[in-house]
Amino acid sequence: KFFNAEYDIGRVYMALNIPDSAIIAFQEAAKIDSTYPNTQFFLADILFHRGKFKEAIPYLKFTVAKNPYDYAGYEKLAFIYFSLKEYEKSISINKQAIQNIPSLADPYINIGRTFISLKQTDSAGYYLLLGKELSRKNTTSEKLLNQLDEFQTTSKNNH
Repeated sequence: KFFNAEYDIGRVYMALNIPDSAIIAFQEAAKIDSTYPNTQFFLADILFHRGKFKEAIPYLKFTVAKNPYDYAGYEKLAFIYFSLKEYEKSISINKQAIQNIPSLADPYINIGRTFISLKQTDSAGYYLLLGKELSRKNTTSEKLLNQLDEFQTTSKNNH
């Protein structure tokens, strides 16, 4: 058993789009060296794309802990929690990303989206505005703010 061999075999299987074999190879690599975060991230990514969200969570938690300045793990983990309707966990992961990568707009926007789903429009607006301030190039925040304004206007007119 040699870590580099198992890891590289996993990457080859990924490149060949043979995910079941890639999972096995990466799991073997992780048994040999459980400290290498890319192995855990690749496992999470394969499981994520196969819709096996709950199985991906421990690998993503590991990835976030080992790579706190890389947004990829946060993004997938927050998305999984959001998809599972575990909104508080999704918000928490995005806030963790904000602490470690404060200049990135995406976690603010994701928190805004979550608050929209919770129908907490004031909180949604607050985070979307913060996201908009951080990245003028990211038009998602602007679109969501416009939808939020339309929703609030419609709600007021219906009461």
